[in-house]
Amino acid sequence: MSVRTLVTILWRRLWVVGLAACVGGGLMMGLVIVNGSFPQYSASATVALGLGAPESSREAAMLETVWDLAPTLVRLATMEPVTTAVVDNLDLPDQPADLGERISARLIGGTHLLVIRVTYSDPATAAAIANEVARQLSLQVSPRLRQLIRLVQPAVPPSLPDLSAVAPAIVVALLAGLLATGGIYLAEFLRHPLYDATDIETYLGLPTLITLPRPRRRRRAASSPADAATWWALTEALRREWEKVPTERLGECPPGG
Repeated sequence: MSVRTLVTILWRRLWVVGLAACVGGGLMMGLVIVNGSFPQYSASATVALGLGAPESSREAAMLETVWDLAPTLVRLATMEPVTTAVVDNLDLPDQPADLGERISARLIGGTHLLVIRVTYSDPATAAAIANEVARQLSLQVSPRLRQLIRLVQPAVPPSLPDLSAVAPAIVVALLAGLLATGGIYLAEFLRHPLYDATDIETYLGLPTLITLPRPRRRRRAASSPADAATWWALTEALRREWEKVPTERLGECPPGG
């Protein structure tokens, strides 16, 4: 099939592709909502580990200690000593282990800034958890080091949900559309292996002079007399033209022989 034919086939059945994508994406989105994965809100708080230039060798040693603790604080942000305190202080219905799965912490490369990210079903609660985790991290170190762990950018409630949960529905919608497209082309090929003049020339290896459209089944009975009259008129016209051809040009083959 030519590219133009492929585009024409797809254009005529484009509604099938759209329907399949909508149904597939809608079912997946419904499953995401039922599982509680949407809507979810993400809030982030930023903690600075040891800001300012040391004024003495003692302060320099304390800064080095805090910086060395950075990987430990990243891991500690999701562990039960911190999450248990957060659940108790905020009176959350979650279990500490489940809350830990909603928390992530990372260090910004080249800095001593620790970003705490929390994903929760309520935007205000997500921000409160992020700020409380930051406070609990400072309480996990010795009192003389707490002043070097400061919350420099508190989390604020997000206004929009986290759209990453919608990604599975988008992927399923695309896959459903692709499957519908493949099904359309397969069904069309099974119905019309030779779809146009290009296919006929490729199959037979001969040039095609004319092709007649296939009559629709719904209109075949109504247009049958008209079709018969048309073919009779064409036959009579060809017969008359044939009789006008001189016999010597036809050789020994008489008309109809």
